[in-house]
Amino acid sequence: MSGDLHKETSEIEEIKKKLDEEGDTKEVRKAFWRIVGRVKRGEFQTNEINETNEKIIEEVTEIRERLFKKRVILSTTIGAILFPTGFAISMIIFIWINQHTHTLSASLPLYLLLFLSELPVIYFGFLTGRLLGGVFSGIKFDGFFRYSPLEFGVKVNYKSYLRATAWRRVTLYGTTIFFQAIVMLLLVLIVYEYHVDAILIPIAFLFLWTIGSTIIHKKAKTGELHRFLRELKIALELRKQRA
Repeated sequence: MSGDLHKETSEIEEIKKKLDEEGDTKEVRKAFWRIVGRVKRGEFQTNEINETNEKIIEEVTEIRERLFKKRVILSTTIGAILFPTGFAISMIIFIWINQHTHTLSASLPLYLLLFLSELPVIYFGFLTGRLLGGVFSGIKFDGFFRYSPLEFGVKVNYKSYLRATAWRRVTLYGTTIFFQAIVMLLLVLIVYEYHVDAILIPIAFLFLWTIGSTIIHKKAKTGELHRFLRELKIALELRKQRA
């Protein structure tokens, strides 16, 4: 691990200086994310336990707060109540619709009903998966913000995030993906049980989710799959170094 902490803290100060003078530019963000990657890889750690590493985390967190433009509109507590409740209710409604329409013949209105009733299950299931990721990883959230007009994003508590081990960060994102996959497979099984002729509806959702996540990862370099693979790569690098 690097012992030249003066040089590394100087780089952080340079980012803060550029942020003050030039604002939120692409170059500033690239420099910031490079520093974050090095923090995750433990490059700022020393052989002794002292306050230096914590100071670096504080400095990086301060920069991240300045770069984070979204306003938190839901606390973690409210989200932890609202989203799992929405998931449970929407799942119950989806099952009820399937059970009480199983005698109906295949028709466009039936397919549309199944399609529309599946949407909230997937929506709240994703957010519930993110909450479970926080529970299993031990990484805290600052709350939820409006990512898009119809989508919530979670604001990770960056001190908690950087203090966590690499495998805990893998768990944070991996749990969301795993839970979402389980939910979507469960939807396929429910429709198969009651409306096998409409099985293409949940299969299409599963296919689009898989392909969409892959495209977002490859092209936009973002999304839950991208974050999971990024943290997995770091975790494997660190394990190899220690072997």
